[in-house]
Amino acid sequence: MIDIQYIRTSTLLVRWDGLTILTDPWFAMHMRGLPVFVRPCVRPEDLPPLDLVLVSHLHSDHFHRGAMLRLSHRAGLMVGPPGIIHRARGVSVRMLATMQGGETMEQGDMSIHAYSVEHSGYENAYLVRRGRASLLYAGDANYSPVFSAIGRAHPPTVSLLPVGGTLILGRRIVMGPRDALAAATDLRTRVVVPIHAGGEWMSVPPLSRHPGRPSQLAALAVSRGAPFEVSPLEPGQHVRVSEDGEIARDGGPR
Repeated sequence: MIDIQYIRTSTLLVRWDGLTILTDPWFAMHMRGLPVFVRPCVRPEDLPPLDLVLVSHLHSDHFHRGAMLRLSHRAGLMVGPPGIIHRARGVSVRMLATMQGGETMEQGDMSIHAYSVEHSGYENAYLVRRGRASLLYAGDANYSPVFSAIGRAHPPTVSLLPVGGTLILGRRIVMGPRDALAAATDLRTRVVVPIHAGGEWMSVPPLSRHPGRPSQLAALAVSRGAPFEVSPLEPGQHVRVSEDGEIARDGGPR
């Protein structure tokens, strides 16, 4: 069973049959000087021991070194783009590894596949596979043909897809709800958990806008008869997904 807890933005805690994964750790209450409206539901020091930390890219809302220094337990493996070696200096992890698109790492009973996805430049998306189940973490990705390639090779059981639709000076750099619908369809995934929603910090038009919301993706999926379920989560809420992609209905807030 894959238990996914939404902490905030792109920070999620995944408990997966004894494996604990944290994605893009960010616990600050400011974003490049702008106020942040959604608080993380836990403190870094209250996180359980982490087996794996996935870092998609090194923007301040995706890798918060100060938070990693506050962990109560030494993390196991941290995986990120090449710049993570410098940025994670002094962070307590047993193993720090870099990955780029096209690379695969085997670690115990899991395999980690990195894909290059478009953002303001390029970043990593990760597909973690264990047994019959798999989880795709897409960070801040914009929509591109890579999702179709992943779907042809390894359709993920669960996909964590951004929906904020970030526009910088009118240029989209993060997928919005319609893009996420297309990406999920291309992936042939069973369950989508929306991440990186708009409204978590202030937009500054015309410089920046973040219009997308998880509820919009959920409504689109229903109206289009999508072959996957969308599970929007608030901070602190969980969704539990079986190896077969079935949502456990008792997997609500704890």
